[in-house]
Amino acid sequence: MRLALVVLLIGLSKTLPAMVAPADSALKKAEVHSLKEWFDHGTVHGNIRSYFMGTINQGPLDNHYAKVLGGSLAYHSANLKGFEVGVKALAVFKLLSSDLADMDENSLKLPKYERQLLDWEDPHNHHDMDRVDELYLRYRWKNNYVQVGRMEIKTPLVNPQDGRMKPYGIQGLWSKVDVFSNTSVYTGVFNAAAPRSIVQWYKMEDLLGTYSQMAHSNKPEFLAIGGIIMEKQHLQFQYWNFWMENTFHTSWTQADASLADENMELGLQWVHQDGLSAKGLNTYMHQDQHNNVYAIRLGYHLPKNFISINYLYADENGDFTFPRELGREQFYTTIPRLRIEGLQNTHVTTLKTSYNWHDLQVEAGLGHVVRPSFDQLVETRICDQLDVDVEYQFHDFLKGMDIRLLYVFRKPWFDVGLSEAYYQYNFHHFNLITNIKF
Repeated sequence: MRLALVVLLIGLSKTLPAMVAPADSALKKAEVHSLKEWFDHGTVHGNIRSYFMGTINQGPLDNHYAKVLGGSLAYHSANLKGFEVGVKALAVFKLLSSDLADMDENSLKLPKYERQLLDWEDPHNHHDMDRVDELYLRYRWKNNYVQVGRMEIKTPLVNPQDGRMKPYGIQGLWSKVDVFSNTSVYTGVFNAAAPRSIVQWYKMEDLLGTYSQMAHSNKPEFLAIGGIIMEKQHLQFQYWNFWMENTFHTSWTQADASLADENMELGLQWVHQDGLSAKGLNTYMHQDQHNNVYAIRLGYHLPKNFISINYLYADENGDFTFPRELGREQFYTTIPRLRIEGLQNTHVTTLKTSYNWHDLQVEAGLGHVVRPSFDQLVETRICDQLDVDVEYQFHDFLKGMDIRLLYVFRKPWFDVGLSEAYYQYNFHHFNLITNIKF
């Protein structure tokens, strides 16, 4: 099935004009009147990605690297009486790497980041790494749509996050309806998902614990999502609900405002969670858990750069928990390789800055994390993380190509044993990514 779809996409790419076009571009196309025109007037787009990743760990701990090549090819049909279809397939090929199946003898753990470029579940798999990420039918009317199948959606917690070789994907029913000119309502029900860096799709009941390889007693059959986004002049408000059957309910409230002639930005986030699991062994979030996360951002725009100070507090009533298999949390304090999933009673402060000069963009983030310790000898655990992210867009003959360098370093302010330090503290992490988009 996957091979057939890849062959289909290759065939389409030879017969249709290659265009850089998002899925929503069909709104601007001329009306078609036959099945042949429906497919003939579609668009093909994709990308080729080369990714090198390497990590230098503390002292005698193992260091690892991986170099892979991959890409995606997508086809989106024209609009025929409101209907559209879309399909996207991707493949990854290993070029070289250290032994990613080799367990570090000091920590008894496998490499963390480099495995995410290949097959997270099977570090020995270097061949069967293709996946169908999109396969959907969509119906549009005016600026509204409803679609069913495999797709990518963007919400604060469920999102593609295409930062490796395989993004997150989700399967089900999704709709967007504009109830007013400045207000959109989103609703969806999903029964399967494809976690990032994993080859296969999972039913929702088998999804939890895929990354941690921990068995959970929860077997939810579906995830329901509802959201509303309102925009008015210099203010945007969004409210989302995520409900997983017999597992959890999470609400996300966010307001962002532009002040002082749009040079200053102020943002507020509040996330509330309720556990829905009956007490028992290995429950995902038990029904007595009711926790909150609060975040604030203050930012300022200069002619060529933007700087912001961001603060987050996860209260002591329970761990902030949302399946890593569905996406990455989009808090103001979020920077690459720093997540708060699984933490409670935690303070996070990040200073972010970005600078744009012609086709060069430089971003930097400094994160400061204070969280409780499980060690009776230390009351709190404090660490700092530095991220430097540089990206350059090429032009002329190399138009469509970009290159990105990401460096990460995390420093603890407490004594760390070798087992705990492995891919957690005192490491230098390098990423060099080249994309060719068409």
